[in-house]
Amino acid sequence: MVESALLTVKESHVYALFDGSGMDSWEIDAVKDYFNLLKEHRVQFEKVAIVGNNIWHKVFAKLGEYFMAGEVRYFTDPHEAAAWIHE
Repeated sequence: MVESALLTVKESHVYALFDGSGMDSWEIDAVKDYFNLLKEHRVQFEKVAIVGNNIWHKVFAKLGEYFMAGEVRYFTDPHEAAAWIHE
């Protein structure tokens, strides 16, 4: 779903907020898809905010920094994440 939406984007300035706070775990295929998406579209993303409440959310945000040309940050509060995206 995200992949097809990114294909329609004309500009290369995408700002994304992923709220994973309701997710307790990810399947390995979902993890692979997440990193492939970041890698394939690394120059399109300006900012990615990851909201979560587990250590693995924070780890994914940190690892995402290596795949992205833009910024990736971890937040526990979705309002803070949205404010950062809109800066």
